[in-house]
Amino acid sequence: MGAALSFSAKAEFRENFESPETTWRVAAADAPYRVRQHQRAQVESHWGHGSEHLQLVVGAGTYTYIEHPVGQPRVIEELLASVWVKSERPGIQFFARVVFPRETDDEGEPITALIQGSAYTNVGAWQRLSIETVPELAAEQARVLRLQLKRDIDTREAYLDRVLLNVYSAPGVVDVYIDDLEFEGHVTVKHP
Repeated sequence: MGAALSFSAKAEFRENFESPETTWRVAAADAPYRVRQHQRAQVESHWGHGSEHLQLVVGAGTYTYIEHPVGQPRVIEELLASVWVKSERPGIQFFARVVFPRETDDEGEPITALIQGSAYTNVGAWQRLSIETVPELAAEQARVLRLQLKRDIDTREAYLDRVLLNVYSAPGVVDVYIDDLEFEGHVTVKHP
């Protein structure tokens, strides 16, 4: 008989970036980069008084991911992630990392994949980016993994552990403000 699981449901998960501590960090990049500024800014906000501001100088490449932890919300129909972004460059892309905890890689770590949401197009203004249809996007990534790994992928108990923004669009200075990271349907599973 399996161990009992307990569920913790929240109507929403929300980070409004009002505190002074920064919570985004550069996760990975194939372009050389340098962080010029990183702080909580009280001069720009979508809602409230503050936002998180990053200014990076990037070289040639295709991605510079910044990430934010989000706990472990289960991949369920009701799950919806969104974040507000403002930048002087178009093309910032919103992603989430899905974890398949029943599958492991060669190092014994759970297999993960990125699911993609919307992209930033409203240059110079606040725009809401979102990831909808999370179960369908996770299932599609599981199909890709099946083809790559040539084995079945067990998607049961899949969850998200972080969201990411690919802030790269071209070499040069990237200035981005981030506010109001939210999840609807943020349900977590606690293992005993």
